[in-house]
Amino acid sequence: MTRSRFIILFTAIALLVLTAGCIGLTDDGDDPGERVQQELAETEPPEALSATVETSTTIETANGSETQSTTESVWLRNDGTSRTEAVSGETDGSDGGYVVVNDGDEVWHQDNETGSVTSYETQTSNQSRLERIYEEQERYFERFDVQSVDETTIDDRDAHRVVFEPPQNETLERSIDIMVEETTYRIPLETSLEDAGDEHAEEIEIWFDEETLFPLQYEMNSESTEFAVSYEDVSFDESFEDELFEFEPPADSEPEGITFPEFNEYDVVEDADSAVDFDVREPGPETIPTDFELDSVQGVTYPDEDRTQVTQTYRVGSERSLLVAVGDGPREIPVDGSSITISDVNATIGETDHGTELEWKHEGNYYHLFGDAELEEQTLLEIAESLLR
Repeated sequence: MTRSRFIILFTAIALLVLTAGCIGLTDDGDDPGERVQQELAETEPPEALSATVETSTTIETANGSETQSTTESVWLRNDGTSRTEAVSGETDGSDGGYVVVNDGDEVWHQDNETGSVTSYETQTSNQSRLERIYEEQERYFERFDVQSVDETTIDDRDAHRVVFEPPQNETLERSIDIMVEETTYRIPLETSLEDAGDEHAEEIEIWFDEETLFPLQYEMNSESTEFAVSYEDVSFDESFEDELFEFEPPADSEPEGITFPEFNEYDVVEDADSAVDFDVREPGPETIPTDFELDSVQGVTYPDEDRTQVTQTYRVGSERSLLVAVGDGPREIPVDGSSITISDVNATIGETDHGTELEWKHEGNYYHLFGDAELEEQTLLEIAESLLR
């Protein structure tokens, strides 16, 4: 398995998801974790943090287990600046060393082994990495049931250990969050992760620092995957020197710029239709299955592919999904399936482990539908017909 495929696989699994006795934090009749969730919502991120971060991923494959681990030193400030230094690499013995500096305007990445330097503009909409970490923890409480809450200690700090129980019928979704150094990008998943199969996260554990509610440790376990992130020697210190967050490329390097997809969130479909140069329509309301509600409308521009796509996502809770997408160019990976005709328009329909895909081109626009495994094929065909009227 290649390193990039390995990273995407464990990220997809971990971000989909992602003992001692229960004492002290909940009263009789309270939902487990309700107080921790409330405290987290009311807590502001610290002004600064430094720590050693240990990340480890083990995946069981047909050829045995494969483990990758990284040790990083991180310095984070809530003004958006940060620095990350890899002090050891993968378990295969390679250096894997790198330095990543976000100076507030630009993110710089230097590979210590090759000396190569890449950079890209900060894409965080004035939100710091610390703020994004706290937001991610709130999402766990919103999406998953809390199994237990314990009082404990970790890294010599008092902590709340929260065990989450993800729905067992929730598998990999059709999109994943990829952390590219300093920025999280939600990328539509346009190919199946065959090695993941119908992977389910069996349990997620997070240790929250009692004072700051910062997640000191995260563990996710599934049938074939173990994923853990641990912050050690943590210090909440505001005395960092500004020079720590400055980067000067080596004189003999030629920094290479990176262009990432641009994301826009819209409140309603009409706003997306006004913002792009192609027609964006809602499916006929009678074609959307009962209980499904519009969860998000997102536009993504792919500069390298010279195309923009708007996706409407309909959901039932966190377990079921229906995606309706339209763009001004073809997707990089087309649907693998059979040809059918919808209202005299040629289309392709295909089945995956996770559901049904349908795509077609009409009047210069490219359409793509995805319905989870519980949705009938006929439902997608009716939605497609409503978009072609």
